[in-house]
Amino acid sequence: MAEDELWSDDWKKGFYPEGKVFCYFGTAWLVNFSMAADTEGSIGYEGGWGATEGPQGFFWGGTWICAAEGTDNASLVKDIMYQMTCKEDVMTEIVKDDDDFVNNKPRTQ
Repeated sequence: MAEDELWSDDWKKGFYPEGKVFCYFGTAWLVNFSMAADTEGSIGYEGGWGATEGPQGFFWGGTWICAAEGTDNASLVKDIMYQMTCKEDVMTEIVKDDDDFVNNKPRTQ
């Protein structure tokens, strides 16, 4: 299937057991939002896909957290950003509950 065009019907056949695809390379959201994870009978629906860090880092999409300049809730915004980006227990919950990746790699000295 390497010759199939990205997002085409032939490319999507691997989302199901009869497609016999070994792996896909993609973003953190690929399984949940693009690989029929909400469709009964798909590999994703049964939790059959695993994820690992690829041989080369890349960026394509993702989730951003932003605050509006001049917000009247600066302390609340600061706390939300801190909780979602620095608290290991919160990030662990995001991974377990949402099957998403977080960026909480400890800083080295």
